[in-house]
Amino acid sequence: MCDTKRELGLAYRTCERADEAYAKRHTYVIGTDGKIEHAIDTKDAAGQAAALLGLL
Repeated sequence: MCDTKRELGLAYRTCERADEAYAKRHTYVIGTDGKIEHAIDTKDAAGQAAALLGLL
């Protein structure tokens, strides 16, 4: 996703300021009600599937 103005990054707290070069990697699990059920700080992109399966 392209977020050059950091609007989504600021809204989802993956960055602290709009002038940051990059946002942090996070994965969000959104419930059927549209609310965030889980927020995962993605430190290991390759292991992300296992982390998500662990939430089920």
